[in-house]
Amino acid sequence: SPWADQLAMAEALGGRFVYSRKPPPALIAASSSDWDAVRADLRATLAASRGCVLELVMKDNHTLGGGPRNLVEWVRICREEIDRAAG
Repeated sequence: SPWADQLAMAEALGGRFVYSRKPPPALIAASSSDWDAVRADLRATLAASRGCVLELVMKDNHTLGGGPRNLVEWVRICREEIDRAAG
């Protein structure tokens, strides 16, 4: 849930279970998405889930704000932020 305490979830799951994070779809559902907010959300998740097995799932986007490239951009940013966090 977007309202879950990410740090508490990561501590409870540890490395024993997959931490399946579903970011708020509204972040990329607008015609002009706030990519800084996307990065901030991802950074918070990556910081909280350090040491966990993490999967990121973007779901519940039916229109993507009329811009299907929003999903492509989200994946690109995810990869950048994962690389940054691992570096």
